[in-house]
Amino acid sequence: MHGALSGGEKAIALHLPLFAAVAAHYEAVHLAPRPILLDEVFVGVDTVDRGQVFALLTALDLDLMVTSDHEWCTYGELPGIAVHQLLTDGNDDAVTSARFVWNGTDLETG
Repeated sequence: MHGALSGGEKAIALHLPLFAAVAAHYEAVHLAPRPILLDEVFVGVDTVDRGQVFALLTALDLDLMVTSDHEWCTYGELPGIAVHQLLTDGNDDAVTSARFVWNGTDLETG
């Protein structure tokens, strides 16, 4: 059955058991941070499915940190997240960031 899925569906099917295992592992210490780091988060997964996966991560109460050159995490299913966009001016090696906050309905600067 896995072979009949699209690339995005396969990515989700492979991630779901891992998310559940991480959440179960973190249950041992309720007040500890519950980090999960994802590089190039959900490449190939469509927008609707991304929202549903973010809803699952929220329900599992995981502290999410992701890298992406295209993902802004602006899904109604996600109640809030801070986004830091890395910026350079092209003239030197300095890097800074611009901070944005998704509050569940709007993307705010600051």
